[in-house]
Amino acid sequence: MREREREIQTHYDIQMDRRAADVDEWNRSRKVMAYARDLRIAPSPLRNASYGTMIGLGGLCPSRVIDTRIIEIAPGARTSTHRHVHTAELFVLEGQGYTVVNGRKVSWSRWDALYIPTNAWHYTVNTGDRPARFVSIGDAPLFDLFNMDRVEDIGQTETPGPFYPETDLQRMAKSLEGQTQGEYERSIVEAADNERRLATGTLVTHYTDQTLLLNKKGTKSTFLVDITQGFHGTGLSMVMFHIAPGGWQSKHRHGGEAVLFAVKGKGYSVVDGERHDWSTGDATLVSKWSWHQHFNADPDEPAVIIRMHMWESQYKLMSFCMSPLPMYEEPDRLDGSDPALWERQEAKA
Repeated sequence: MREREREIQTHYDIQMDRRAADVDEWNRSRKVMAYARDLRIAPSPLRNASYGTMIGLGGLCPSRVIDTRIIEIAPGARTSTHRHVHTAELFVLEGQGYTVVNGRKVSWSRWDALYIPTNAWHYTVNTGDRPARFVSIGDAPLFDLFNMDRVEDIGQTETPGPFYPETDLQRMAKSLEGQTQGEYERSIVEAADNERRLATGTLVTHYTDQTLLLNKKGTKSTFLVDITQGFHGTGLSMVMFHIAPGGWQSKHRHGGEAVLFAVKGKGYSVVDGERHDWSTGDATLVSKWSWHQHFNADPDEPAVIIRMHMWESQYKLMSFCMSPLPMYEEPDRLDGSDPALWERQEAKA
């Protein structure tokens, strides 16, 4: 006898419908390019800076895990002091100044990279005579997805302390030294160590200190933000790579999303077989598991790109969940451009 058709949905029906609707919504809003010509930058009186979102919630190119904004600070201006749960990294397009992060002051200038750890009080001062301009990349949409993100703003005040090592957590961990430690006590010590690394980790990479090396993909590259440089707590990484005049990067694909921002030059990216042209100031969003390859359309000058990955968070999580499936794939024989193209002049900040 056939089972009578249910009039009330079970948890299974609701769950499957909801999951399908989420994916359908993502696919309908999926875009690859965010063009600088379409960006509108508006002032924020509370923050004392101006913002325009290229990629992310409400941006030119939607994303539910990563955002990319252009931030401008007027000459001599100081932003408000605020903090947020999500992490952020900034690449300096123009200007010079300094940023204070939990009481630590770091100076920056053109093509330097900054890192703002989770929950760190910070503000920025433009010491130049022209607007300072940044590309800001964060994982706020990912925290929004889990209803965890939080922003606090305390206006034109200094960053409040106390900071490491004068914190309650550090004092509690120190009181456990020399005592028998169970699982709970060890978790306190580990949390204190994580706080220490967040408080003492790297905050800035100066471009003038970097050396770009020719890699197997046919481009020259260097880390700007990465755990190997002493940055701690970041779920994001930033790499700068230069594509030789008339050259290209080897084709590949990976889990997670990546943002590529064109700092200088013109070219195009082929994503899942479709060509997308870009020039200085444009951003490309490469979605998960999309075959992609990037080309320099200028026969005379290198193209300068910064690439940001959700590498240490989203990618790592997917690797754990999906193992033994690979989260990175490329041709058996890499198809990057001929290294001889690098006999031409290199790009400089």
